[in-house]
Amino acid sequence: MFHRILIPTDYSDTSRRALEVGLRLAKVFETGVVCLHASEELTHGQFSASNIADVSDLIDTDEERLRQAARDRLTQLVASGDPGIPLSEIEFRVVSGNPADEILRTAIDTGCDLIVIGTHGRSGITDKLLGSTAERVARRATCSVMTVKPEGFPFLRGT
Repeated sequence: MFHRILIPTDYSDTSRRALEVGLRLAKVFETGVVCLHASEELTHGQFSASNIADVSDLIDTDEERLRQAARDRLTQLVASGDPGIPLSEIEFRVVSGNPADEILRTAIDTGCDLIVIGTHGRSGITDKLLGSTAERVARRATCSVMTVKPEGFPFLRGT
């Protein structure tokens, strides 16, 4: 049914639940797995023109350190549970940019046909105006998307 599953995480409890669900599905369907951490990028625009030359090398070094730390944390997160899949068979990716855009791009680039993503279930004004990352991914994805609610989320049943 599925051949490759993308599981994005922001390390929140909800994304950990999505990770558990995605890994279980991958085991059942015997699919490939891509675990992704996407975060906003650090830009040179945060510095003045007078010091940009001085900080350019520092930014590149710090960004690579941040990427490696995020990759290590992602690997540890998967290993701390019971993935049911050897870690060597899981592709780990860390990217920077708009999380929704990067999730969608990674799904296409890696040929994923399912995205399993956590949603916080918020309904505040910010989410109404901007939409959540999970909502933007679900609306724009070219593949199937499964959203995983937080533990204890109050589900409403229709009559």
